[in-house]
Amino acid sequence: MEMSISRRDFFLIKTAFSIVKQDVPYTDEDIINNDTEDLVANSLQEKKRLYFIKLQQKEIELLRKENNEYRKHEYFLNHINGMVTEHMKEFSRHYKGPGRAAKKNADSSYLLEVPVVDLHVGKLGWAPEVGGSYDYKIARKRYENAVNDVFNRAENRTIEKILLPIGNDYFHYDNIEVTTTAGTQQDTDTRWQQLYGVGYEMLVRAIDKFALLAPVEVVHVPGNHDWMSSWQAMMYLFAWYKDSDRVNVNTDPKSRKYIEYGKNLIGYTHGDKEKKRIFGNMQVEAAPAWGRTKYREWHLGHLHSEQVKEEHGVKVRSLSSITGPDSWHFTHGYIGAIATQQSFLWHKETGLYEIWQTNI
Repeated sequence: MEMSISRRDFFLIKTAFSIVKQDVPYTDEDIINNDTEDLVANSLQEKKRLYFIKLQQKEIELLRKENNEYRKHEYFLNHINGMVTEHMKEFSRHYKGPGRAAKKNADSSYLLEVPVVDLHVGKLGWAPEVGGSYDYKIARKRYENAVNDVFNRAENRTIEKILLPIGNDYFHYDNIEVTTTAGTQQDTDTRWQQLYGVGYEMLVRAIDKFALLAPVEVVHVPGNHDWMSSWQAMMYLFAWYKDSDRVNVNTDPKSRKYIEYGKNLIGYTHGDKEKKRIFGNMQVEAAPAWGRTKYREWHLGHLHSEQVKEEHGVKVRSLSSITGPDSWHFTHGYIGAIATQQSFLWHKETGLYEIWQTNI
């Protein structure tokens, strides 16, 4: 070739500097009156300038694209907030509470613990496929039945405090893409706007009802399905009850929680991450409370069935669930668990006093 370069290198240069057949940067007069080396150098500088302009244009296009995606995500977050706010405005406008006077605090030595684990509000189960139906309306009905059953049993008892763990896969999915926290796609019967509105309303009604019996403490136990969405529910409850002298919403963000009551120490976590390490976590993380107590238990979710094991001075209790079936569990053979909610009555000095079972 005339320029003594390979065909491959020629096309590389041609592409990089956008050289075309008609690309003549100088007139005949320029070529005659100027040094050839200077003209070549100037020509290359101009090509480089054009190249970097195009490169910057590409970068600007990418930045605009990223900005549009961010604004789209921000729009959805704001839309969620707006929908939930609108729902709860309507709810609070007409909601008057259970309508009974709260019981006066009596001299009592009992703590009532009401953990409703793995409810999975928003999950869809189609009976022809999985052997039973489940949707948010069924979840709400089951939750209300459990709350009412526990309330009726406790109404004539003298209770010092009620402990209400929130989370543990209370919601079935965690975001607008309808996936778990880790990104696993889920089957659902409802839009995310409706999911949050219904879920928050259920919690407010339950807390208000239990507050008629005794002061209520609400703690957050993040699940693998609802780590973020159940935390948002906690923030909502914290705002809702900020002026209440009957309800305390504990906003500690730790994944493991410890509640000390007399000689009892109750630990909470979802149970999907610690595995066998759970038998040693309490002694380290709550060492002072461990030393003051005698009766120590972990209450976990995740397995949807009751399993109890005791080692190293602590009992690990996986709790039953009142959720319904879905395609994933049926396909993998996780069937047959009895839909049961368990509540625990603790005596301050003598430990676990009663276990109440609400069968669905």
